[in-house]
Amino acid sequence: MKEAMMRIVTANDESEVAVVVSPHDKASALEALAKEDGYSSFAAYCTDRGWSLQKGLDMFKATPVYEEVDVPLLSGNLHLSIHSHHEDWPLQRLSDFGARANPKRGFLIVSKVLGRHIPACPSDFRQAMNDLSDMLPSQLPGPVLIVGMAETATALGQGVHAGYVGGTGRDDVYYVQSTRQVDWNTPLLAFEEAHSHATSHLILQPRTAEMREVYRTARTLIIVDDECSTGNTFLESATALLKVMPAVQRIETAVLTDWSGGEYLDRMPRPATRHYLLAGKLTWTPDPEAVARAALAASSNGHGKAPKSGTPARYGIRDPHEGVPPQRELLYDLTGRRVLVLGECEFTYPALLLAEKLADAGNDVRIQAITRSPVMEGGAIGDTAHFDDPYGSGAPCFLYNALTPTYDDVVVVSEVGRTTSDVKVLSNLRDRTTRVFGVVYQWDLDPAIDAVNQLMNGKQ
Repeated sequence: MKEAMMRIVTANDESEVAVVVSPHDKASALEALAKEDGYSSFAAYCTDRGWSLQKGLDMFKATPVYEEVDVPLLSGNLHLSIHSHHEDWPLQRLSDFGARANPKRGFLIVSKVLGRHIPACPSDFRQAMNDLSDMLPSQLPGPVLIVGMAETATALGQGVHAGYVGGTGRDDVYYVQSTRQVDWNTPLLAFEEAHSHATSHLILQPRTAEMREVYRTARTLIIVDDECSTGNTFLESATALLKVMPAVQRIETAVLTDWSGGEYLDRMPRPATRHYLLAGKLTWTPDPEAVARAALAASSNGHGKAPKSGTPARYGIRDPHEGVPPQRELLYDLTGRRVLVLGECEFTYPALLLAEKLADAGNDVRIQAITRSPVMEGGAIGDTAHFDDPYGSGAPCFLYNALTPTYDDVVVVSEVGRTTSDVKVLSNLRDRTTRVFGVVYQWDLDPAIDAVNQLMNGKQ
């Protein structure tokens, strides 16, 4: 981790005293401060004021600060203090910023690597996954269950699972994603993400005896999300999961960016450790007029239907690539093309695998996904295309920043097919590309999927 400078403030009212170059501990920071003030040591600084050394230590707080960033948004002002980051992942490479169309939280940390709101390079996506998985201790008590948060972190979680299994060689590590889709069974559990546009998360009933045993016996729980602002989502999810995971001894959290200061860790239901590529603190000052204008669609928190032949990651997997069928061979004939691989909502890891194969074949590839996340145009968001939710929840869905770039080909990766209105939106993409392909990871094709295939062949 690249370390920060240290901001020293008074303990009683947090008035700033100084910012000094120092390792990441308060005693060293205060020692450096005393020497900057001409004292031989912090002990001498305390003696000069009639303090004991302990009283001197208690008089101050020291907070690491690598970088200060102010981000004006349509919905308010975001101030960021960067405390530390992985040497390959400064803020400028990891994140951009947008204004949520959401009265509960007006800002959005927009990932540059997850391919959600901004088209991303597949190799950056994979590197972020691997760098995050490398931070997890290799000898965690097993079995281990990794949980990826819907919708933005479903692919991230599955990639962390793949990286951790590949790096450790372990065969007792499992993955499941939360979902906003229901199936024919009563969900195993539910929990809330209060600030979200879609607050309700579900974990579906496992399909196999092996996964039922994992819930009963897992000793380590790893929760993966794209970012952490307060840690409340980790607390809510862990508390719900432990109701069906009685053997858990420890919890690990893993995110790209962590703005919580780790303050949630003491509230977790088991001893917990956090892992991140970048950490800091944020201060949000909302614009009252923007908050008054913001409104979520009534259907934003609706549940769709999980397709029976959709991703098995909703039910739990051990093999990181379980249930991902071979892509159509015709796609591997593409070379030297500029290609967008487009996933949907909770179904993005198969899109990443295809994007990686197309990149290996010599194409300039970007990956992105349709999302339920409502964001205003401005900041990181340049343009917006509107879709129906393919899972049938009635929630509005969006594709951002895809209308401006010109691609030779767009490859639509789906587990449920698309509606007729969505095919019309994809036709707008076709106006900016040479070809639009449809790749459906489902055994039974329906009329909506036939429409995508017609679009793929240039018949619409």
